[in-house]
Amino acid sequence: MRLPEGNPRPPEHINNPPSSALLEFAWLLGAVALAVVTVTLLLLLLARQLAPHIPFAWEVAVTKELAASSPPDARSQALDKLAAALAQAGGVSDDIRIQAHYMDAALPNAFATLGGHVFVTRGLLENVSSENALAMVLAHEIGHIHYRDPAALLSRQAVLAVVWAVATGDTGGGGVQQALMQAGMLTSLSFDRDMERRADRFALDTLKAHYGHAAGAEEFFRHIHDHYDESEWETLFRSHPLTQERLDWLAGEVPAESVTLVPLPEALRVE
Repeated sequence: MRLPEGNPRPPEHINNPPSSALLEFAWLLGAVALAVVTVTLLLLLLARQLAPHIPFAWEVAVTKELAASSPPDARSQALDKLAAALAQAGGVSDDIRIQAHYMDAALPNAFATLGGHVFVTRGLLENVSSENALAMVLAHEIGHIHYRDPAALLSRQAVLAVVWAVATGDTGGGGVQQALMQAGMLTSLSFDRDMERRADRFALDTLKAHYGHAAGAEEFFRHIHDHYDESEWETLFRSHPLTQERLDWLAGEVPAESVTLVPLPEALRVE
């Protein structure tokens, strides 16, 4: 074998590549960011799919203190009775216990959270004149629980909390735990519009099953439309469908003929 004469000449730029190191770093950073976003989106999708399979007993366990902090009163008991009847009419699983609570708050609102808890404010009771109108709003919140929307939302927010903790290097546990606690508190505020429309459909079907018709379903939304500025209301509840959108949809569902509505129970009348 013939050996080469002298040392071979190394190629040009072997230790000094022609491309910019800054450009290579930018490409690497972009690839990492794309990978993180892709993994996060997949985890969010998986979290939403798995949420309905989370045992409801877990939700009850983590919200035990919430139930203890809301002792039943006459209004809560009346709401609880109506909620139980609506849950049965809507076909909610017997494993899911709906617990309704009255809140002495002026803002007309109702919301659902983990553990089957539904809260109804004084402001809402002041703005409905029949049990049917109240039932539409209450059944909407029961629909969120029926579809396990609070658990799905908490799962998604937990994924984001963990991803953020890893991205910022706060993996000691304290930051993750705090983020998860905050996520749990916000589950009632961030349902997406698909969840909202599905809960609306559940509520309307429940009213028809319970009362035999959907008369009165539009009353609360009509009041909000007529007495509140839409942009201000949407600032508070950006995920909800526009009030006018709901009214247009309900117009085709509510019977045109006059129907006698069920009066509000005495305990739920707010003077």
